[in-house]
Amino acid sequence: MSAYYARARALMDMRRRRDTILGPDLFGEPAWDILLDLYTSEAEGKQVKLSALGLIAGIAPTTMMRWTAILLNRGLITRSFDNRDQRIRIVTLSDAGRERIEQVLAHLP
Repeated sequence: MSAYYARARALMDMRRRRDTILGPDLFGEPAWDILLDLYTSEAEGKQVKLSALGLIAGIAPTTMMRWTAILLNRGLITRSFDNRDQRIRIVTLSDAGRERIEQVLAHLP
């Protein structure tokens, strides 16, 4: 696992607790939620299906699709077909996306 995995997991847990206590409608960073989710899933050895990404990150499907397109265009994530089922799309961090997430995580206490 990455040296930054524990920080990423703690940050995700804190954000979810915050949303539970204060309500998710007060905060919104879907791109960050998607990136963090992909980072921790990768560290845990899990593949993330495009269809499940919004559910995992707690984001509405239309919001998830919009932000997925933006993150793809910026080169932060990649999308590919599942080797076993070509109908399924798998989403992963790109090398650049992983490096940038780790740059942010490196500056957290």
